Amino acid sequence: MNADFHGKTAVVAGGDPAGQAVALALAREGADVFVCGEHLGELETLAWKEALSIHTEKLPLTDDDALTAFVAAAGERMGAIHVMVCNGRSAPVRKPLTEVKPEEWSCAFAETLRTDWKAVLAALPYLERAQDPAVVLLTDSALHRPGPLEGVAAVCAAGVESMTKTLASELASRRIRVNAAALGGGVSDLAGAVLFLASQAASYCTGTLLEAGNTDVREVEA
Repeated sequence: MNADFHGKTAVVAGGDPAGQAVALALAREGADVFVCGEHLGELETLAWKEALSIHTEKLPLTDDDALTAFVAAAGERMGAIHVMVCNGRSAPVRKPLTEVKPEEWSCAFAETLRTDWKAVLAALPYLERAQDPAVVLLTDSALHRPGPLEGVAAVCAAGVESMTKTLASELASRRIRVNAAALGGGVSDLAGAVLFLASQAASYCTGTLLEAGNTDVREVEA
């Protein structure tokens, strides 16, 4: 994917391997990237070796105040946020839905849907300052066909899709595009999907799900 993000600011909430791949891809295309999360791997080292503009901070995504402060600080520092990538992930709860405990549901929702929602809310004032701002929520295409022990993850993934369509509708009047990218192959495929959805090439896309590793682009069905 050949996209130009020079002069643009991107924030990635969630620094797992998928989030790291997205951050590196955006920075390699010229963006100033801000990444937060508990697990950032070797992102700082890779950014230093390639002289990329990537700023990181370790924090739990479920800490509403810390997440909001990080996003706001990036927006204030750069003046606007052009790309907000929401990568809320939860530890897998591998058991039948009928055996899931209430606290496990609460944790899963807090680490996925609530994290994504809070990140968008925090970024909203700064997205409104940008030209052609884009929000991209990350999910997993494999969860459209969940195994017998993947019910919680599948429900959360469905929630991310529904949130994508809802936010796309609610933010259309503010000219903020909201789409989702689903991991269907390697993380490099996912990064390419995010680059496309965040770029001018996808200026006509909002409320869509792009499955990385799959050429299918479709409207999200809530």
